[in-house]
Amino acid sequence: MKQLPVEQIGYDPIFYPRHHGEPYWQHVLTLRSCLDADPTIAESNKKPHGSWRPFPPVIVVKRHGWELPYMLLDGAHRTGAFREFGLDRIWAEVETVPKSKWLARATEFNVRQQHCNLSDQDRASIAERLSHEGMTDTAIAGLLHVTPDRLEKIRTERVVKLTAKQCGEMEKEGDFRVIRTNGNGFAVVKSAVKEAMATNAIVPALRSQKPIKSLRAIHILDECIAILESKVLDPKDVEIESRLRKILELIGPLL
Repeated sequence: MKQLPVEQIGYDPIFYPRHHGEPYWQHVLTLRSCLDADPTIAESNKKPHGSWRPFPPVIVVKRHGWELPYMLLDGAHRTGAFREFGLDRIWAEVETVPKSKWLARATEFNVRQQHCNLSDQDRASIAERLSHEGMTDTAIAGLLHVTPDRLEKIRTERVVKLTAKQCGEMEKEGDFRVIRTNGNGFAVVKSAVKEAMATNAIVPALRSQKPIKSLRAIHILDECIAILESKVLDPKDVEIESRLRKILELIGPLL
């Protein structure tokens, strides 16, 4: 274990276990707030009372010919928190495993962390990628700590993409539209909005959802407030500035 420069460490979505391919910024801010409260917890090179402090060493591999010398297998949120807090070095363990094992090793570390439970979407995404790398279904199920039958069920029940028109034609129950399959109801909590983001299709996709009055919408607004209050946004960034101006333009008529 040794300290590495934070700016020499990065992550690659291809080897990130989560299906969305990127860390949660909310968790990065939570860890950053821990550092604000007690900067000494960053010194994770000791084991007080027989266990690691809140910031155990990140796990990296050397990646030759990449944009950075080291790539994360575990610790994207911790590294992000260190970067946000302004710390330039972080404790790390450098593993020597072949590239063909990077995703499996990253998955293993995620499964170990009880506070980072993998969703079925994560498991399905991991299984698909590891299958392409030649890993057997039995080995994948063992890695994910599920039975082979459970893994097969996860694969066959994956969420499918729905068009805005299909969403609009679904029956409603409260704030959600519902798909009926074999007598069971499944709440549709997301539309095809993410896939339509930054395209001309996003407006009709949103309008197809009708007025939004759900806890999900409130949660999104709370997240916006949190990131604005944290003051981590760079107003000089052209893309961020354009979005902030658009928010200001649209929010006036609503109030």
